Amino acid sequence: NEITIWGDVGTWASCEAQGFMITVGYQASGVYNVLISLYFLLFIKYNWTEERFKKYEIWFHGIAFIPSIVFSTLAVMDNVFNPNFLFCWIRSYPNDGIQILRGAKDVYYVAAGFLVPVLICGTLITVMMIMLYRHVSKVEKQAQRWMISSDQPSNGYASQVLRTAALYIVGYFMIYIPSFVSLTFLIISDECWICELKFNVCYYLLIE
Repeated sequence: NEITIWGDVGTWASCEAQGFMITVGYQASGVYNVLISLYFLLFIKYNWTEERFKKYEIWFHGIAFIPSIVFSTLAVMDNVFNPNFLFCWIRSYPNDGIQILRGAKDVYYVAAGFLVPVLICGTLITVMMIMLYRHVSKVEKQAQRWMISSDQPSNGYASQVLRTAALYIVGYFMIYIPSFVSLTFLIISDECWICELKFNVCYYLLIE
């Protein structure tokens, strides 16, 4: 069964394979961002060693990939990976508003597989970065009390952590904002994929 849309190359199987890999990458990358935040929190605040991290490394990878693989497998089973504006992903097909042959549950998969995870991961990253900053700030204030001269300036580690944490949080949300906005409009209207393309173009022009 060939995919009969303009410019298509492939079959339903190749389309689903592409959607599967994109979804696994989307979800796993968000979880890995959370795990990176957790790594620094455990290493700095809770004094974890590299040896202790290595014991749990396989579990961290499992946390990142197993849920995304399970979700993507369910998506394949429900035929929600279909052609859209630029690539195959979660979308009903055909997208003419008359008769949906595949992917009738696309809105639910978009919400459960992308919108909710992005918000959860972003919240966890923000919370852990705040915890890390507060810990470093507390330690720095305690160290300041034991300095020989109270006028001696501190090393400013808390300020460095705050700047780095803020950049990390902003970077995470800036990566996902275009897709998040586009997919939110997908729940409201089907004519939204061009919004993401325009948003990405404007964003990259601004940072160049």
